[in-house]
Amino acid sequence: MSKHFVVNAFIDKETLKTYPVGSVYESDSEERVDFLIEEGFLQANSEKNEVDEDGLIKHGGGYYELPNGEKVKGRENALKALEELKEASIEE
Repeated sequence: MSKHFVVNAFIDKETLKTYPVGSVYESDSEERVDFLIEEGFLQANSEKNEVDEDGLIKHGGGYYELPNGEKVKGRENALKALEELKEASIEE
C-alpha cells in the first residue's frame, strides 16, 4: 500500500471520502494513485518526501518538509503548520 500527501483537496469518487490538503491518501491501486498525481491532487513520493507513519514527511537536521514544500524547524511547529494547512484547505 502506498501513502501520498494530498496537495489539492478532493473527494475520492470511489469512496466518497474527503481528503483535505495535508492529509494522507492510501491506496493499493497504482493506476488510481498515478491518475491522482497526474491531476495534481497527490504529491508523488520519492526517497526525499516519503510519508512516514505519523503522516509527516521524513525529516533531517531538525527540519520537516510540509506537503506544500515549506520547511519548518521542529516537530511541534511542523504539526501546527500541517494543521493550519488543513484548516486553510477546508475554508477554501
